[in-house]
Amino acid sequence: MTQPGRAPLRLTVAAGIATATAAIGLERLVQTGSWLSVCLVLILVIGAAGHLARNARLPRPIVVLAQLVAALLALTLLRAADNAIALIVPGPGALHELADQISAGRADISHEAPPAAATPGITTIVAIVCAAFAILIDAIAVTYRRAVLAGLPLLAVYLIPATRRPGGMSWLAFAVSAIGYLSLVSAEGHDRLNRWGRALGGPTRVPG
Repeated sequence: MTQPGRAPLRLTVAAGIATATAAIGLERLVQTGSWLSVCLVLILVIGAAGHLARNARLPRPIVVLAQLVAALLALTLLRAADNAIALIVPGPGALHELADQISAGRADISHEAPPAAATPGITTIVAIVCAAFAILIDAIAVTYRRAVLAGLPLLAVYLIPATRRPGGMSWLAFAVSAIGYLSLVSAEGHDRLNRWGRALGGPTRVPG
């Protein structure tokens, strides 16, 4: 079965919050900067695109594809608008600029110890990582309704700075991520309970 049902907004929001709480922990790896607001915007755009596509009852792979396209458009607007077509469409100029930023960011990472300065290149790399995790977590938890499995990528987001920086283990960051994950699992459980209730109760009949 490839056709998703109408996922409730509650579940989409919970997936976005879980991703955002995990992404905030990346401050142990990169100094506070514009990357955080860029990540939050991308998470919002990806969640909205997924919600609209699911409500349109598009096949699950198309939902994920719609989120990829939305993320690319948003990333272009936020990081390479000057060289984009109509500020948002990633033409050759915008793609070249993004590639240059990624190359510069990789060089910056190789020369800086965590927490690295939030240079334009590093900001773009972190934004792409956040978008990738947002799409993955939303797909697992909402599109395919397997919220428990979303704990694996959320744990990966936590472990990235924990393994890259000496003393990177942070109980506060872990607790915040855990709260986001438990909220996501709770939202899915609430959704499952509602759907089971409707299935067992059947349609409501109006007396004639």
